[in-house]
Amino acid sequence: MTNNIVFAIIVFGAAGILTDVSALQKEAEWRVEVKGGITMVTGGNIRVDFRRSTAWTIARIVYRGVQIVGPHGSQGTVITWNKNFVGTGHGGEVVHKFIVRCNGTESQITGQEAITIVGQEIAVIKESTLGPFQHKAEIIFPKNGQYLLYRYHYQIKQSLDDFGLMYAFMHCVENQFKDYLAILPDNSILEDRADKEDGRFVLKRDAKAVVYYSQDNKIGIAFVYPQVYQGAISSKDFISNMIWDRKSDNKLYFNAAIREKGYKVGDEFEYHLKVVPFTAEPDQWKSIGKKLGEETGF
Repeated sequence: MTNNIVFAIIVFGAAGILTDVSALQKEAEWRVEVKGGITMVTGGNIRVDFRRSTAWTIARIVYRGVQIVGPHGSQGTVITWNKNFVGTGHGGEVVHKFIVRCNGTESQITGQEAITIVGQEIAVIKESTLGPFQHKAEIIFPKNGQYLLYRYHYQIKQSLDDFGLMYAFMHCVENQFKDYLAILPDNSILEDRADKEDGRFVLKRDAKAVVYYSQDNKIGIAFVYPQVYQGAISSKDFISNMIWDRKSDNKLYFNAAIREKGYKVGDEFEYHLKVVPFTAEPDQWKSIGKKLGEETGF
């Protein structure tokens, strides 16, 4: 494969503060670099590292030089299978293919090569076996916006008799992001803080979106679903969208309702998620987050 060398000038507002959601829809050029077991995607204000040692899941997300999601644990999908955790940093996930798609060309990545790929839209795609599931995790870096779009697909290959739970999405959100709001199924807004650092789970609701904010950095992160996904109720704590309020981070989980749906061998299903970092003053972040959380159809 021939490496591309591209020089790009990306212009942003002088103030650097988002006052209009449309400002997120900027055309960006994305650059992929592979080195030493890390695949790094950068573009505009976003940098995302994928880590081979945790089954090619995201290790960190950086926005405007601030780490907003860190390697305090694992991101991606993890399940319990035969009473063991399987996937991401827990092990047991068999990765069959890890590729970067750019301009219609797919480049397979092992982590050993030194590669640079540049394009206006990038997709990072993993195909793996995760217990009884055949899993395809596609994360898109689009040409028309500064965000990440996840499309996770699952096909059931074995009986779910020994299946326990599925955390479809996990994100180790940095601990300075203490304020959050959730858009609930009835469109009401729940506002709270994860500031106790006591290891308890908070939120524990089905939601259309969950938005975090850091007063220190004036940065928000919107985790937006295209619809309200039904969450599982595994116990009094492990319910649907939950935030683990701990000293290292405020980790967001989506515990998906799988067993409740009566899936059989051969059935397929998907979960989509849009992750949108943004800048905002303290009196702006809620309105911006709510607006971002209203989006559907992606």
